[in-house]
Amino acid sequence: DLKSIPDYDTWIQYQSSAEQQEIVFKFDESLTSQGKLLSAGLHFKYQDFSLYSTFCYDKEDDQDEDFFKPSGFLSFKADSNEYIIINRDKDLGLSYSGKVFGYDEETRNIRFEGPIHFIDNSKTRAIVASATGLGNMATNELSFTSFMTMNFKVPSQLFDMMGDDFLHVVEEIGAPEAIEDRAGLLYLVSEVIGNRATKAYEEKSSLEYVPLVSTSPNLVRPLVFSNVKFKWSEDQKAFYNDGFVGVSNVLRTDLNAKFEGYFEIRKTEGGEVINLFMKASPDSWYFFSMEGDRLLMYSSNQEFNTLVTEKSNIGNVKIGEFEFGPADLAETLDFINTFRAVYFDVDEPYKLNAATEFKEEPKDKKEEKPTEDDGFGTDEEDDDGF
Repeated sequence: DLKSIPDYDTWIQYQSSAEQQEIVFKFDESLTSQGKLLSAGLHFKYQDFSLYSTFCYDKEDDQDEDFFKPSGFLSFKADSNEYIIINRDKDLGLSYSGKVFGYDEETRNIRFEGPIHFIDNSKTRAIVASATGLGNMATNELSFTSFMTMNFKVPSQLFDMMGDDFLHVVEEIGAPEAIEDRAGLLYLVSEVIGNRATKAYEEKSSLEYVPLVSTSPNLVRPLVFSNVKFKWSEDQKAFYNDGFVGVSNVLRTDLNAKFEGYFEIRKTEGGEVINLFMKASPDSWYFFSMEGDRLLMYSSNQEFNTLVTEKSNIGNVKIGEFEFGPADLAETLDFINTFRAVYFDVDEPYKLNAATEFKEEPKDKKEEKPTEDDGFGTDEEDDDGF
């Protein structure tokens, strides 16, 4: 009985042997007394796209989409004072991949680890992501570190150009490494490349530097982020990044670099919205804005902008089909300034030509011990990016 959850009245069908001392059962196959499958995780309300969490009780509506859905065995862990749903192999330390969802009834804190669902993927646009994070059921606060690949059906030459541009900055000027926590990275990347490939990477990278993109074709994507810290904004009904964005690679170009950036993902009645600005230097920055099935792009790189305009298919596709084309400087600055004002209460206009100051970010507390504190196909040879 979860006493801290208001109006909790769910009864769970459960059988055990006489020898079994603790309550442990397969969450995925368990039913309520009404014969419904148990529900837990993080969900989007279909009416207004706000986010809420559940633990062993029904979602508010069956139409609500899952952002994170756990699976595994449910038990109570006395050492961490939490109910937990966890993959058995992961619990035994046999696998990096696997979902975890913990709930502390006293504090109403939650923690989660595993694949997450930002958008509805299609053949023309996709995000594959994993996360490890913390939240609270009562306050609806949520923060997490994410590994993610992004894929768009646009000419791969655009991303080759961007990758070369960023690489030049990294080699000539330098940038902090994107990978801060190599141990934590193994759990995140395993959800994208699998446990076997992750263990192979762990072994090789213990001896020498290994580009993450070389470990799996699943990582040969237009944009791969190895380290982005997101928070949830209840007011804006959106995920936004707090800090720099860690870029692993652009297609096959290895970067492993941390850049200044502003990243926002949200669901709206008009479709899913992704806004992303990344700056490696005052002379090397890129802006992407996707709403529904339209992607707009703009950059400090005029060759990139020219190619976007030449390859654009806006006005040449059927209604509902994916289209891409150029954004402009005004749209870029409007997003950045709005982002800074809304999420960080900064009203000073953003200066694109200002140098990036890399200040050391505060180290997250161990994700394993939750507290209320915060702690996108195939190879690039395919011209469409998939």
